[in-house]
Amino acid sequence: MTRMSLDTSRLPKDALTYTDEQFFKLIQSFCGKDGSDLLSIQAIRSVDSFLSIQDIYSIFELDSDDVQEIQKRCGFRKRNGTYTVKPGIKSSLDYVNALLKEMKKKIGKTKKIQSASTQSTASLSSSSGPDISSNVNTTVTSFVSKKNEAEHRALMEKSIQEWCIKNANIINIADFNPISGVHYDLQFSPSLDKVEIRCSCGLSFTLLLCNSGNFKVKHLLEHLLYRKMFLSSR
Repeated sequence: MTRMSLDTSRLPKDALTYTDEQFFKLIQSFCGKDGSDLLSIQAIRSVDSFLSIQDIYSIFELDSDDVQEIQKRCGFRKRNGTYTVKPGIKSSLDYVNALLKEMKKKIGKTKKIQSASTQSTASLSSSSGPDISSNVNTTVTSFVSKKNEAEHRALMEKSIQEWCIKNANIINIADFNPISGVHYDLQFSPSLDKVEIRCSCGLSFTLLLCNSGNFKVKHLLEHLLYRKMFLSSR
């Protein structure tokens, strides 16, 4: 594995919460005792602190008796008497820093997807049609009228397209424009009492005709929206 491949599975799942002894043990496992001591002497005692400090190597520019020992241990002395950090120590510390930042980025994306999915699911579940929040324009037809297959299909597709256009700013996801035959297929039963929806991701599910004689399209929108959020985060 190269240093460029940021495999966050190498980190403990709760690594971002590490402080003091736990933090120094983590650093030592990647960078050795010298790397750990280089942070310790600067009072960098947590992951948050480690990720927020812009230049952890500025210690080699200090002219102080307090840091001479760590400068000699972790750096090379130049002819002019100043020190520069050893490449191996710098490479190891930079790598674990990048690894922790990548983990933080991934967790942030996951939380964003989960939050958006929870909000959209809750609002969709409380609605009889394809409206996702109380702020969303609710003038879109909530149900598909009971008609022949061609009319059912046309109305479902139109309702979805209309909803996406009117609520593009609310859902805040670029290019969310699901197209029948591309992102999903509709397969109606001969009696038109149900329709099987097959998503391009491979998932399929069935919508039943309601007592009103209409199909609810909220489940299709819910699935397509969540899938789009997931793909956009990758």
